[in-house]
This record gives sequence, structure tokens and C-alpha cells, in this order.
Amino acid sequence: MSNILQTEWKCKIDGICGMFHAKVNKDTKCLVVGGSLNYEAEVRKARRMKIPIVREDYLIDGLARKKRLPFDMYKVEMIGEASSMVTI
Repeated sequence: MSNILQTEWKCKIDGICGMFHAKVNKDTKCLVVGGSLNYEAEVRKARRMKIPIVREDYLIDGLARKKRLPFDMYKVEMIGEASSMVTI
């Protein structure tokens, strides 16, 4: 994710009392992935820590509704060892 996009999302998330983490850590509630950027290392770490991995739509819809949404409709799943992702 580019620094500009990270800064924009951080401001939006902070504005609704959320927490933005540049890297997955023990306080991370979910990992948001989007676009064609490579998240392979962070995805592996999130999966190891059993942190939900969701599409960018999760943030867009949550900010529009001004509330935290359930992860289920937005989860993504890795297929094989490639970085291809599909929606469950």
C-alpha cells in the first residue's frame, strides 16, 4: 500500500476511534487487503495468528455506515501458495 493511501486510511480509521497498524501484530483485529499489491508475508502472519483477512470493501462500507461490521461478508482466502485471492 502506498504511503499516501496508508495515511488516508489511517486518518479515516483514527477518525472513528479505530486503530491502524502498518504491520500485523497482537493488537490487530483484521488484515485489510486490496488492489494487486503483494501482502504475502502479512497474510501468512495473519493466518498464523488467526486474524481475519478482509477485502478493502470492509473499510469502505464500515466508514459509510459509521460502525464496525462483521467480517464474514468480506473475508478473503488464499489459494495454494500463489498470491491469488478469491472471496469466500
